[in-house]
Amino acid sequence: MAINYKFGNNSVKVYTGKKHSFLRKVFSRLMKFGFANSILVFVIFYICVNVVNSVLLEIRLSKQSSFLQTEYNIVKKERDDLIKQIQFFKSNEGVEKLAREKLGFIKDNEIPIHYFNLNN
Repeated sequence: MAINYKFGNNSVKVYTGKKHSFLRKVFSRLMKFGFANSILVFVIFYICVNVVNSVLLEIRLSKQSSFLQTEYNIVKKERDDLIKQIQFFKSNEGVEKLAREKLGFIKDNEIPIHYFNLNN
């Protein structure tokens, strides 16, 4: 035995056997609920889904912003350190230190001492 339900221009056939009693209940409740109420429920569901997605997006963006702020602070510190090094090596002390360490220069009254590593 089957019952026909009309949904606007569409019709649905629901069988009344024990297997299909759940579907029959669902369709009968939908028919009682009405088309306008069904649209209202759909719109409310759509808005809820969008609100949840917006909240999740805000959380992801907040985490990313925190990560980028940390990276920015690290890069800014490195930049400041490099600027200090550049200013040091532009000074007379920096040029002297670089000439002694990299080029092996010595002053006139100094004696050069070379160390050899015998462990290798």
